[in-house]
Amino acid sequence: MRAKRNLFGGAAWQQHAGLALCVCLGLLLSSGPAFVASEPSIPGGAGYALLFSDSIATLAPFHDMPTKELTFEAWVRTSDTCHTGAVVSYAEKTYSSDSKERVTAANSFVIWDIKDLIACRGYELLDRIPDPKGESCRSAYKKSKETGAKINIADGKWHHLAATWKASENGKTTIYIDGMKRAEAETGITREIKPGGALVLGAEQDCYNGCFEKEQAFYGMMDEVRIWSKAKTQAEILEHFRFSGSEISNSHLVAWWKFDDLVGDRGIMTTHYQAHDSSGRSNHLNILSLPKKSDDNVIYKGKDLGFPALDFQNNYAMQPYFQGMPDKDITVEFWARTPQVSDAEEDRNLYQELVSFASIKKGNGDVSDDGGYADAVFMDDAILIEKYNNEYVGSGWLRGMGDFKSTVGTISVHFNANRQGNGFQHDNWIDFAVDWKDDEWHHVAVSWKHSTGETKCYFDGKEYKPFWKSDKHDVSHKNPKSGGVTPYIAKGTERTSAGSLVLGQNQECFAGCFSPTNGFHGSIAELRVWDHVRSSSDIRNNMQSKVKHEDSLVLHYDFRPYNDQIENQVDTRFNGQKIPKYVNNLKLGGSGPTWHLSYCPLEREDGQPVEFPRPGTAGYALELDDQQVLMLENFKDFPSRQLTLEFWMWSADKCRKGSPFSYATGGYEKADNSFLLFDYNDWGVAVMEDEGTYKDHHSGIGVTDGQWHHIALSWDSSTGQTILYDNGRRVWTAKRAKGKEIPSGGTLVIGREQDCLGGCFDSDPGAKGDTQAKEVNEYGSEDFFGMIEEMRLWRVVRTEEEI
Repeated sequence: MRAKRNLFGGAAWQQHAGLALCVCLGLLLSSGPAFVASEPSIPGGAGYALLFSDSIATLAPFHDMPTKELTFEAWVRTSDTCHTGAVVSYAEKTYSSDSKERVTAANSFVIWDIKDLIACRGYELLDRIPDPKGESCRSAYKKSKETGAKINIADGKWHHLAATWKASENGKTTIYIDGMKRAEAETGITREIKPGGALVLGAEQDCYNGCFEKEQAFYGMMDEVRIWSKAKTQAEILEHFRFSGSEISNSHLVAWWKFDDLVGDRGIMTTHYQAHDSSGRSNHLNILSLPKKSDDNVIYKGKDLGFPALDFQNNYAMQPYFQGMPDKDITVEFWARTPQVSDAEEDRNLYQELVSFASIKKGNGDVSDDGGYADAVFMDDAILIEKYNNEYVGSGWLRGMGDFKSTVGTISVHFNANRQGNGFQHDNWIDFAVDWKDDEWHHVAVSWKHSTGETKCYFDGKEYKPFWKSDKHDVSHKNPKSGGVTPYIAKGTERTSAGSLVLGQNQECFAGCFSPTNGFHGSIAELRVWDHVRSSSDIRNNMQSKVKHEDSLVLHYDFRPYNDQIENQVDTRFNGQKIPKYVNNLKLGGSGPTWHLSYCPLEREDGQPVEFPRPGTAGYALELDDQQVLMLENFKDFPSRQLTLEFWMWSADKCRKGSPFSYATGGYEKADNSFLLFDYNDWGVAVMEDEGTYKDHHSGIGVTDGQWHHIALSWDSSTGQTILYDNGRRVWTAKRAKGKEIPSGGTLVIGREQDCLGGCFDSDPGAKGDTQAKEVNEYGSEDFFGMIEEMRLWRVVRTEEEI
């Protein structure tokens, strides 16, 4: 088991602030507020570590990057099996127009692929299959004398990783795991590394300080990261690799991040924007940054429009509890500026996420009249406006487009959409080829009409025809010069007016689940939202003018940061109600790795292991993986006709369909799924073998973002109504097992999915317990990797307010 901290969000993992939990219990158990004195958990001798979950920590420019030889070392822990996982990436800054030179500069130094680890210095190609000419970095290891088994560190255990490179020894690169040499290659790459580049932990750069890919992200823990200006010997690595002290006197140590910045916080998770450098060289690592006020106003065709702007770089402005967004007709308009799109595909971020509003598709509460679909659905893209920097022409997705040349610079618009789950019924998006490739200011306006689904896009006041769309997963495309596709999507659908509004990131869950792959790099100004479809003349004639605050203007942000906030300038009127403007102020924030109590196996000066963290009032949480089975046989009095399941959980596992709760009363396809909550990457529910159909099998929402989530699930036999909640918000309502009863006396398993009583688990190779043969494993691993805390089962349907 692991101690835990701060169950209620922020930078947290295993040990939470006891006060937060006690306040929660007081509200549940008492008639009035009850505040109980509590003690936070205390970090152990290893202090804290960072959890990376498609997130990054950066130092740019890094002027102390060693040039002729180096050692990189870190403690890492990961169970990730489906991403290559870049531990560190250093990219040199270049202005070359040669594609090969740019890629080689981006790969100046990379440690990459946690399941077959290699360290690469200055290769254009990290890997190539096949590679008959031996041009890739991996081929250098295959040709070397050290040709042992693959270096796979994705086993869920802490490992010390060290990689050295030395120009004077023909570019020799050596990899050590837990102090033992595991691989070596003479690369022949002897040119010096250029200092002043970008160092990134947790991702692989395809351009300077950017162009990340989710598939190459590192998902796991990292601690005690050091960089030396010397290629250390094995003996020198062993000297300090378990060292837990606070000082190393060595002139070759150029950076040392212990990640112990939270020590002394006493359970209060204050924001730490940097990880302190303990080498004494002040190479502090940026963990997250806030958007900043631009130096200049919006300049359009040489004219200063007087609109202040906000600069974004993989951060956000957010209102997680926005009130009063129009649920029918709407117009969204703003000014934006993005970096010039490179002519090299490898230098581009795939998307630029501008405006994201997440809410719920309105249901009527009757799960019997939806034609098999879910009654209420989480819409991560209730409103999404993004810019493509990637090319789809020639990809096979777009055929027969004639002289249509490129999708780069396209504006993509989503309304009332969720592209995952729910039979793709809410796969609603439409694309406009506006050719936005420069670094100038542009005005963007988008409107949508509820009664027809008509969607329009204006770029600098000019209306564009769409060329590609999906309307409830009915996909079509047509060259806009030939009239384009019809501009109608999501006709008659409605979203709730309450939700979460985020600028600069794409939400995959309410107010979170961001990715640096799609983080916005650029500036936004003068965001206005109206509760009607504005005419082309209104948009064109007023886009350069200051706005008049009239009733139909729902919100107005003019981006003058104050106290890390952006103030909304207008009161919102919705359904006759006045919502004060301050309710919808935006909070500035950043998306980065999170701080966790560390269980890294360091040692004291006397050679003994450091002490573990000590729990506070809140006690322990349970860490689960596929190496154990947590089981209760003969569960008497299991709720039969009504129930609510609730628990806190944390996971960064993007690879598996983890199942936190499995209750079985019989064999496969008979009663193994008597009550099952499965797949934390795209939640699904089964009750008495009723898993729904293609139309509602999955919910379209997951929670594996490395943050704590409170999950609740209720079921009522009389109606079949099944409701899923995430952090107290209803996100999905479907129909399951109407009129049926769940038998008592079955077997409950926490963290694994039963296909027979107490076993037949769908697991990865190497898992413990009664696992199924690979040949009959239909769905891949369904084991839970992460933490579970405060699990409760009620024999009543609890309301949203009670939850």
